[in-house]
Amino acid sequence: MLHSNRPTSSTSLRGRALAGLVLLPLALSGVLAGCGDDGSKGNAQSTTPSSAATSPTSPSGAGPEVDRAFVRQMVPHHLMAVEMAKIAVKRAEHAELKTLAKAIVKEQTKEIKTLTRFATALDVEPGSGSGETAMSKDAVTLGTTMDQMGMSMDLELLKKAKHFDARFIEQMTDHHYGAIAMANGEILRGERRAIKALATQISSAQTREVAQMVAWKGRW
Repeated sequence: MLHSNRPTSSTSLRGRALAGLVLLPLALSGVLAGCGDDGSKGNAQSTTPSSAATSPTSPSGAGPEVDRAFVRQMVPHHLMAVEMAKIAVKRAEHAELKTLAKAIVKEQTKEIKTLTRFATALDVEPGSGSGETAMSKDAVTLGTTMDQMGMSMDLELLKKAKHFDARFIEQMTDHHYGAIAMANGEILRGERRAIKALATQISSAQTREVAQMVAWKGRW
């Protein structure tokens, strides 16, 4: 049976997460190389947010502001998920979880490249809003909160976790809920059709992955 040992201090975790974002320029340097422009605009078909990702805050932005906030924050969000998944590839006890972790690394790395092309088109520096005030502002623009964005992940604690699969599922589901909330903000109030389409893809894929991880945790 899986056991949960969730950390109790969200403040300390947020501090470590924000400190880790200082390294984003190095992590992004390889991804940004060769990324071009995507100028497609318009409205995608409306998508209803999942109940798990619906946020209680009143959004402060629309159109271009939402596009910029989504791209700026989703790149570091995905980078964090990739790092967590790489740990799971090495440490997961169940083969199913290893397979999912590999898929997360592959798919979110591809999405990071797409997001950085959007960043070039929008003249946005991914991860530049990593300070607490900037993150909070982008969160409100997307209709969520900084805590709900799921950026308070402790990678060092994950590496050392005794009950690894339970801890990974805890952290990755929280992280996924954050991505879903951000994506739904883009879907509902963003402007560019291509960015809204990617947000729809992220929301759908990560909703499915959350359901799968929750089912595994209950079974294991």
